[in-house]
Amino acid sequence: MSKLSRNILYNLVGQGLLLVLGFVATGVTYRQLGDEALGLIYAGYMLNTVLVGALVAGLSRTVVREIAHNLKHNASYVDALIRTANLLFWAAYALLVLLVWLLIPWVVEHWLNIHTMDIGLAIRSMRMMMAGSLLGIVTPFYSAIAYGNENTGISNIADVTTAVLRQIGTLIVISLGADLFMTSVWIAFSFFVALPIYWVGLQRFVTPRVLFSFGWSRQVLRESAGFASGMLLVSMTNVIQGQLDKIVISRLLPVGVFGYYTFAANTAERAGAVRAAIGMAAMPSFSSQAAIGDLNALRAQYIKVQDLMSIAAVPVYGLAAFAFPFLLKLVFSAEIATHLGPTSALLVFATLLSSVISGAYNLAIARGQSRLIARSSIAALAISMPVSIGLIWRFGLTGAGFSLVVYWSYWCIDLVPRVYRQCLDLPARDWFVYLSRVLLATTATYGIGWIVLQAWNSLSIPAILITYSAATISFAIAGYFLLSAGSKQSIYRLFAFLTQRHFPFASAG
Repeated sequence: MSKLSRNILYNLVGQGLLLVLGFVATGVTYRQLGDEALGLIYAGYMLNTVLVGALVAGLSRTVVREIAHNLKHNASYVDALIRTANLLFWAAYALLVLLVWLLIPWVVEHWLNIHTMDIGLAIRSMRMMMAGSLLGIVTPFYSAIAYGNENTGISNIADVTTAVLRQIGTLIVISLGADLFMTSVWIAFSFFVALPIYWVGLQRFVTPRVLFSFGWSRQVLRESAGFASGMLLVSMTNVIQGQLDKIVISRLLPVGVFGYYTFAANTAERAGAVRAAIGMAAMPSFSSQAAIGDLNALRAQYIKVQDLMSIAAVPVYGLAAFAFPFLLKLVFSAEIATHLGPTSALLVFATLLSSVISGAYNLAIARGQSRLIARSSIAALAISMPVSIGLIWRFGLTGAGFSLVVYWSYWCIDLVPRVYRQCLDLPARDWFVYLSRVLLATTATYGIGWIVLQAWNSLSIPAILITYSAATISFAIAGYFLLSAGSKQSIYRLFAFLTQRHFPFASAG
């Protein structure tokens, strides 16, 4: 198994476990602490994402790219990069903790619609939880070191271990009668568990002398500033748009409803494990090939990744869309599941569109074209922001889901054609033909199947299995003809490998 395939597998397994654990923890929190407590916890996560997301997404991807570019021929630069980033990320964490401590009382009292919960308890709980969750600005730095060395196992071990402890600990403390504050104490503590896991796991790639030291390198800042500034602009606009629906809903609707929607949105995003797995695993490979300058090899690699993120990913998103109402019924109630049915389908479709453009996004990063992404990001935000606010104001949760579809649709028609022309030297027409075929096949199979399921019984397991199976078989037939020749050859090789490994007598005959 290649390093890229192994990294993708690690990511898929890790993200899948996190998805399951998220359902368990949310169900227990909702039943034992109530919908307002659940909404407050998700409000804390939202605030964490707004404050942290811009820095993390931009700077961590910069670290991945710089390490992948310089690892083999400039080790001293990589050491200086790690020391400098160490100082920047930890300083940012300290400043954000102070800012949040001062900001939370205003958020609780003047922004969130809390009706029954004690305001003092809400403020204390949110402050405690944020002190731990803001470590999300530091752990992606360590994760970026691992990704830059083309190793995703460390990140997945840290993420899954932290999530397991958080969810199991939540079950224990709630069963012992803990209130929201004590639950938030445990949540905060669970984020710190990831640190020693990263510190131990990264010993294979970074010496303790480098990993635990702070530095300031003008060379690092000079050589990475241009790319980092472009990525920072991209991540800022992405965070604003990605959280805009939640920000508006948290102000207009009760905090309990905000909790339901945020859970659905986060679950749809977790269903994007395929995108995260393939995208983060492929980017170091793209960066290495871009550094060599082999355009033909880069094209071949990109087409395979695009097939994985578009065609091969559709059945995963289809399963999420079909099973969503049933899962929401398990976590909350049949009434909430029915109410969120159309919204959840739109959220999953939006995540599919983000997966479709993810290959081009990561390739542009690998080629150092952060400004190209920034241009598309700013334009997408300028167009989608008023549309999003209007849709949410008029249609509520369903409008929020549709606003994300609008946002990612713009990326499909703006960013990817530019990447085709400027990074791959291919005509943009090739992309639009490819995209139209994928969307047509998806609509004709899973789209029709989803409509049939809603008319039949979206909360019935037999109905879900029958409609999903029929749609998947139909899409598999159509999708095979959409795959590139290189992707088909990879499938043949994988099939031959599995056949020889598990049925050696077949090859002997």
